[in-house]
Amino acid sequence: PSTKLSSHFFFHKGDETGYLLSGELVLKMDKRAYTVNVGDLIHLTSENPTYWENQGTEPAKLLWFKVR
Repeated sequence: PSTKLSSHFFFHKGDETGYLLSGELVLKMDKRAYTVNVGDLIHLTSENPTYWENQGTEPAKLLWFKVR
């Protein structure tokens, strides 16, 4: 079963970086969709993803850093 988060899961304040530990995520920014696999980094500055979606069967686990 797919799991979606309808918007960014916390308020964006500063740069953020995430490292995908397990699972697979699809995130949409503007009109493009990006697939994030285990070992990939996500770096957000001023843009927030429109949605996050775990399309796989394994739970997606992220290690997330916020820099102010």
